[in-house]
Amino acid sequence: MTYVTCPTIRYHPVVVAQKAATAALLSDGRFTLGLGTGENLNEHVVGRPWPSADVRHEMLEEAVLRSLFAGGCVHHTGRHFSFDSAKVWDLPEQPAPISVAVSGPASCRLAGELADLMIATDPDASVGEAFAATGVPAIPATASWRSATTPTFTRRAAAPGSSSAGSPPAGR
Repeated sequence: MTYVTCPTIRYHPVVVAQKAATAALLSDGRFTLGLGTGENLNEHVVGRPWPSADVRHEMLEEAVLRSLFAGGCVHHTGRHFSFDSAKVWDLPEQPAPISVAVSGPASCRLAGELADLMIATDPDASVGEAFAATGVPAIPATASWRSATTPTFTRRAAAPGSSSAGSPPAGR
């Protein structure tokens, strides 16, 4: 798992998708793509202004490009990103599960819409409850708290007809 990568400011979402597909392919499907909205400490270094949380949520929503994992060329023109004929060349048999870092109701809503898993680094049950409130079928957390920096993974159930839901890394 990448833990959390921001596919919006420092790294372009198409580049993140290619790297995720490569990691999933090389790890024989044992890779989970962790995404988040970034943090000023790491993202401001590219010289762009630091957007507000709501704008970063919009950017993340636009950056989760599951269509790239279906093969073929993808064209996209959006508010924050545009590209023509993007293609992920080497795809794993199954797309890597996507997890989204959460910290409150807005990011939990976003994770519920976009992700197979949520990642929370704060031992606050309300974020799990907010994720569950999005209506995404979930199973109990698959990790217990060992320290303030140990993430909690909550996996949603596989959608009817899909091959699998995301799963946390082994041992978590």
